[in-house]
Amino acid sequence: MSDYLKEACVENLMEAITAFANGADQLELCADLNQDGLTPHYDLVQDVVDAVDIPVKVMIRSRGGHFNYTIEEIKLMTDQLLALKELDVDGFVLGALTKGNKLDLQTITTLCQAAGDIPITLHKCIDEVTDYKSAILSLKKIPNLKWILTSGTKTTAADGKEILKEMITTAAPEIQIIPAGKILASNVESLHSFLGATVYHGRRVIE
Repeated sequence: MSDYLKEACVENLMEAITAFANGADQLELCADLNQDGLTPHYDLVQDVVDAVDIPVKVMIRSRGGHFNYTIEEIKLMTDQLLALKELDVDGFVLGALTKGNKLDLQTITTLCQAAGDIPITLHKCIDEVTDYKSAILSLKKIPNLKWILTSGTKTTAADGKEILKEMITTAAPEIQIIPAGKILASNVESLHSFLGATVYHGRRVIE
């Protein structure tokens, strides 16, 4: 048994069931992965939660594109989160930036507070901020923000592994870094030997 978890990113019921059957330890459920993941439909979330016996984290993102949201979009994401909170989900994945490429801590905090005790993962918007170290430190003030999904500011986790190593140290112990970005069943072991993270994320992180 490995000393890390594999988080499979899925966008429909069949992918969720297959990932579970093939040994995924947890799932991130999204819609429209061609837009890098949007909030999935309520019925899909219910079906996946009912079908698998592993933790399911749900993306909260109202549209594709940049992460600077309008008041209306923030309200929509809050409403989506509150509706999905009624299901037996194990976490939410979310994030927001200002126009100056800093974390939008007000929006992130609002969404985290709406989640209550449900743990939160900040998604890869962290890879677009101008100062990732100060961004990570600022997130420690949010009690239920437990993970940050990141490729170390690079396109892939392999390219960003040096920065990922720094991020893991900066975030600990309050927050855990989840490396992502072209992590495959074939390269997760080598990345883990360098990074020593507790969770790895990918579309093909399992066979």
